[in-house]
Amino acid sequence: MRVYVRSGKFRFFLLFPTRLLCSRGAVSIAAWALQKGKREIGLSKEDLQRAAQQIRACKKNRKKIDLVEVVTAQGEKVTVRL
Repeated sequence: MRVYVRSGKFRFFLLFPTRLLCSRGAVSIAAWALQKGKREIGLSKEDLQRAAQQIRACKKNRKKIDLVEVVTAQGEKVTVRL
């Protein structure tokens, strides 16, 4: 997963390994944190694991998928790409 930020001359990007973000450990930690923080999202831990598996499968089939693309009035652009 990549996060791109572009604002005039300023360019910045973060690279996160999709395999790491969608691993069972990361999903377990996210589910635990949501439960601990009393956040109800309506998904069980197993549902989150299935969603992570689908994200990994989608990444194999398509190389670039834009999840979020935001352009502000000042011309700043933020893109989150899988």
